[in-house]
This record gives sequence, structure tokens and C-alpha cells, in this order.
Amino acid sequence: MILSFEEYTTLGGTLHDEEEYTQIEPRTESLLEAYIREKIPYWKVQALKDYDMNLKKAVLYQIDFIEAHGGMDCFVGSSDINFTGATTSGFSYSVDNAKTIRFHDIPLSSLAVSELDYQLLKAGLACQAVW
Repeated sequence: MILSFEEYTTLGGTLHDEEEYTQIEPRTESLLEAYIREKIPYWKVQALKDYDMNLKKAVLYQIDFIEAHGGMDCFVGSSDINFTGATTSGFSYSVDNAKTIRFHDIPLSSLAVSELDYQLLKAGLACQAVW
């Protein structure tokens, strides 16, 4: 476990149910590990705990994001972000989720992605973009 429930709450995590946390945290780690594996060369892939990266903030941001958008349902494609609009007689409302970052159809926190990319760069696992 990258981030215990105690560390999570100390860092300001918003989820207050430890049982739900213990369900979401391992899936979040697996999600971030899969993201990392796809971002780095295959010969640099190793176990998540073996990378020289501090992933606590990325885990925190992603857990809070998952919790805010449907909880465990996010991992099976049923997040609140899948909502695109509603129409009733005389009223229509639509939502533009085009800017939501998705990884294998799971919504990602832009803060978590930013933190992951920074940690990959800092660990020498990603190339810095040339502008």
C-alpha cells in the first residue's frame, strides 16, 4: 500500500470511510501502475514499489477524484463523468466532459496525472517535452 488511510487523512484526503478507502486504494495503485507502464519504455518497467518516486500525492488526488465522481463505479465505467445531459419538457441541460483525461475509460484526476508525469520526469523515466 503506497498510502495508508492515516497518511491519506493527514494529507487532507476527503474520503472518511476507511472501509471504502481500502477498496479504492489498491485499484488506484493498479490504475497508476498501468498508466506508468504505458508511459515508459518496456525495459524500464518494474514493480510499482521499486520506482524511485513518491506517489503519495498522485494516489491522494486520484482517490479523491474517484470518490467525487462515483466511487468504485468509476472502475467499471459508470462514473458521474459519463453523464452528458438531461432533457425534460421545456428544459435541456448538457455537460461537456471532453477535457476529462481518461485511461482505459477510467477518468483520471488532472492533478494526479500532472503529479505522475512530474515524478516520472524526476526519476528519469520520461522525456521532457521540447517546445
